[in-house]
Amino acid sequence: MPDADWAHDGGAAWAVGVQHYQIVRSSPGNPAAGDGTAFHFRHHPYLAYWGGLFWHFHLAAETTQDSVRGRLHWSSDGMSWNSSDCDEVFSRATHQRAAFYVSSTNRLLVTTWVSGGEDQRGHAGTRLVREIFGPRRYGETYVVKHNHRGGYNPDGHPLYTAIDDAGFRAAVSEMIHHTLYRQQWQEEDQDPGFYAINRRANGHGLVRALCWWTASDGSTVAVWKGTDGLIHHGPWAFGRVPTPVPENVAWSPHGRLVAFDQLGLHGSSKVWGQRTHDGRYAVIGNAPGVRHKRWPMVVSTGIDGKVFDQPYLALGYDIPERRYPNVQHDNKDSGPQYVRGITPGNGDPPGDAMWVVYSSNKEDIWIARIPLGVTDAVSGDVHDRFRELPAGKRIANWNTRSPLWGGVAVVASGSGQVLRLQDADPCDQCMAARVFETTRTWVRLSFKVRPQQSSHGRFEADILPPNGRVAVRLVLDDTGTLQANDSTSMSPVCTYTPDHWLTLALEMDVPEQRYRVTADNGSAVQACAGRGFMERALCLQRLEFRTGRSMRRDFNRRPFAGPFDLPPLADADALQAAATFDLDEVSVVGQPDPARGGR
Repeated sequence: MPDADWAHDGGAAWAVGVQHYQIVRSSPGNPAAGDGTAFHFRHHPYLAYWGGLFWHFHLAAETTQDSVRGRLHWSSDGMSWNSSDCDEVFSRATHQRAAFYVSSTNRLLVTTWVSGGEDQRGHAGTRLVREIFGPRRYGETYVVKHNHRGGYNPDGHPLYTAIDDAGFRAAVSEMIHHTLYRQQWQEEDQDPGFYAINRRANGHGLVRALCWWTASDGSTVAVWKGTDGLIHHGPWAFGRVPTPVPENVAWSPHGRLVAFDQLGLHGSSKVWGQRTHDGRYAVIGNAPGVRHKRWPMVVSTGIDGKVFDQPYLALGYDIPERRYPNVQHDNKDSGPQYVRGITPGNGDPPGDAMWVVYSSNKEDIWIARIPLGVTDAVSGDVHDRFRELPAGKRIANWNTRSPLWGGVAVVASGSGQVLRLQDADPCDQCMAARVFETTRTWVRLSFKVRPQQSSHGRFEADILPPNGRVAVRLVLDDTGTLQANDSTSMSPVCTYTPDHWLTLALEMDVPEQRYRVTADNGSAVQACAGRGFMERALCLQRLEFRTGRSMRRDFNRRPFAGPFDLPPLADADALQAAATFDLDEVSVVGQPDPARGGR
């Protein structure tokens, strides 16, 4: 059984082909390398697709709750986010449970909520709105609704009905009267006469961070954060089949609500669910555990929108270290968290994929592209020749992670292309992984790697089973040496030369827990036989490349609980000299297992 506390991905099998792209990296010590601000708290991300662009909104802060701002970013493809393509659209914000709304007349609105502090939820506060006309073109800020116990409007924004633009007034009115959409505001307002649900049926907890979809039978299904911010204490298992808990609340005109309280996901972190283009349904969230540990991020799918019976698959990876001190009044929960997709009606990006945004360690914002047909299974051998593929960041069948100060992409090189991993971030790393058909007997892997330096940077290649235990690790270190493990110790295999291809071939014997590696550096061939696996692996399923040491079991600056006010990491915002590694001709060939009728 996978263990959520053992590693950042919980030891779960990975969903194939998920690609992560960083939208914004906090950089208070070097604002020019970030979005130009000194903010180091980033949280509450939201996503929409409108006007041919991906739009992202989040809250950012520097030192106290009083410094919170609402920031907007945009991208043409969801994969490339320029740090300069951003704006501050709200100079004052407090808390966020809803952001974008696209009206029936195709007007894009963005909202936030302000108060004298987060402890004012349910007391004095005001919801604000602006219209987005396009990048750097916005309407003025207006009041949507004051809390029923009083407003908070120190900047004197007028009520939206004061504007002469009848189309804008109609769009805001439509948003206000959308029963499901406005339910997202309930936690901050708590007006008992305005929302369909003010408390759950068991009388505990507000309806927080709601999302919804329409099930196959036409009913409305919703999920939201757990009771009073606490987690579910029952046993957690990947693949748990949830039990629908009906709420006796009629949504008009949306039918009857069915609320899920048994998904087996973290109750104090947000949960996302939606219907996907392939006619199926997906839910995404964090595995449960102690309150401030928000990993792994997992996905499950189902066919009817009410039962999600696919075993949970990990969307995560190595969690980077927390770099900055705590923001006053907010504990820095670790991990990929507060996941949000595109709310129904807020756009539909082209292609067969699901897009979600999330906060990492409450410091950075990322977006993930999840291909539909969510699975951890791959059939057949792998023969990936990148020189034959078109250039770009979208790489079929590969799991990737691309920080802004680096990235993973197929790029032009000579007469063809290569898969390039480039990294200048002192606290993060690039990752590219290829899931292959599970084998329990033997497998032959080979690939070519071309480092463009030997005096700095680090490149690691791991071969692993689905649970993430490391069978084999190869390392190109900063002394110009290729090292490989023999059981748990590392030893040299050969040297490598910058800007020259190094060809590696490995033969893996799973029953014997041993492997053979052959390295050709262009001037000599070195063969090393009879090396033992680093950790016991009953099968093999994944080949993983990254530009740094594995961090998946490092919990030093990723606390499960306090203290949260850790000192800042030194030189966290100083870009390093870029380390670049090119890959090509990745091949995986396995032997069928006769006893199982397959590999």
